Amino acid sequence: MEISEQNYKDDVIIIGAGGSGLSAAVSAASHGAKVRAIDKRKSAGGTMNMLAGLVAADSPTQKRAGINITADDLFLKHMRYSQWTLNPRIVRTWLDRSGKTIRWLEEKGVKFQMFSMFTDEPPTSWHWGLRIGADIVKLLLQECQNLGVEFSFETRAKRILLDKSDKVVGVAAKTGDKDVKFKVKAVIIATGGYGGNREMMAKYRPDYLNPLPTSGIELSHTGDGIQMAFETGADNEGLGNLLMCGPCFVGGFGAFHLAIEPSTVWVNKNGRRFIAEDLACSPFEAPNAMLRQPEQVCFSIFDEAIKQQVIEHGYIRPDAAFISPPDKIEGALEDNIKKGNLQTSSSVAGFADWIGAKPATLKDTIEKYNQFCDAGHDADFAKKPEYLKALRNPPFYAAKCFPWHLGSIGGIKINEHMEVLNKNQQPIKGLYAVGSDTGGWSASTYNRYLAGAGASFAINSGLIGGENVAEYLKTQRAPT
Repeated sequence: MEISEQNYKDDVIIIGAGGSGLSAAVSAASHGAKVRAIDKRKSAGGTMNMLAGLVAADSPTQKRAGINITADDLFLKHMRYSQWTLNPRIVRTWLDRSGKTIRWLEEKGVKFQMFSMFTDEPPTSWHWGLRIGADIVKLLLQECQNLGVEFSFETRAKRILLDKSDKVVGVAAKTGDKDVKFKVKAVIIATGGYGGNREMMAKYRPDYLNPLPTSGIELSHTGDGIQMAFETGADNEGLGNLLMCGPCFVGGFGAFHLAIEPSTVWVNKNGRRFIAEDLACSPFEAPNAMLRQPEQVCFSIFDEAIKQQVIEHGYIRPDAAFISPPDKIEGALEDNIKKGNLQTSSSVAGFADWIGAKPATLKDTIEKYNQFCDAGHDADFAKKPEYLKALRNPPFYAAKCFPWHLGSIGGIKINEHMEVLNKNQQPIKGLYAVGSDTGGWSASTYNRYLAGAGASFAINSGLIGGENVAEYLKTQRAPT
């Protein structure tokens, strides 16, 4: 069938069918809107399928576990962590909604449990589950089906259409080699950021030089929605913010967390320590230090004793065992030695050539560190005493690690209603944005006290945006 404007007349088009887009579709449709979601991919869900958990306050899951965390608590933690550089009304609206969203998901059959991701985490707000992401996507798709939401996959939005008064009237798109025009009253942008767009990364984060490949799903996040919003006159906020973690060992999950145990020692290419390694317990801050190192790379050094400690007694980080099973460590190490991701030696100085450091410098670094361990005090970086484990039991191992980004955060400036703002800070009529395409809700360093904030904002901003779009549409319908 030939695709034309007449075939596609909806109230609202949602550009992107990931977690934020599906949430927006359900919300808008449940409030009476005729909704269509378009996506350049072949299926829905995107990175939400890989979600492990999301942050919330005042949830029924927390109450059952005897955990009392209010929206006020999380709001103040988040604003103080960001030094009040965020839009407090966006943060407040999101966190106030978060517990109700957990309740709604539970009522629909999604099962959560409370789980602490990090060792120094306060009373947990992370709502976790082994298949939470896939379960939520399945639920949202079922709700879309029940509510009559239409989907157009393998359809790439090219331009948001405005009338002479700068009000949204449609979307120009492409399906295969066919041009498509969707006539609508409102648009919600939910394209997941620009983490897979090397040109935008180079422009907005020129200090980030990570050579590691981007994940397959992340490659589809090319900033389409952000660029289309800018073409309409939208203002920007938070461009260049990345959801970073690290150090990340590229050798697969079998040995991933072993390489970043807080008892390991991290050195740069000069063979010198540069950080307190117990930041591995909260891997969102460590990349900031890694970006300052030569070639933005570090080497995690550990010995046989540390390896055996983990195999026999488990990891220090609570979440590690689910991702990197201890019984897989031996095989993973052997495999990565063959691949060249990891080296082993009978002496620490034996890694020097591979690292690129002078043998004497590397030897001195480890000897000095061992003295700190003997004294129970890290005089350089004040690493916690319980993680000071001297490296004296060969064979020794060295794993090459990088900072890693899980996606971009920021781009389009919005208000707490998820309305896109122009450079005069006024809403562009009929244009909304949700999820990682937007700024004002996360600082440049991801807040470790709000584990799961990205997923939580994606879902909640979608629900909030959908509700507000439905309210806007009521003002656009001709009186009967």
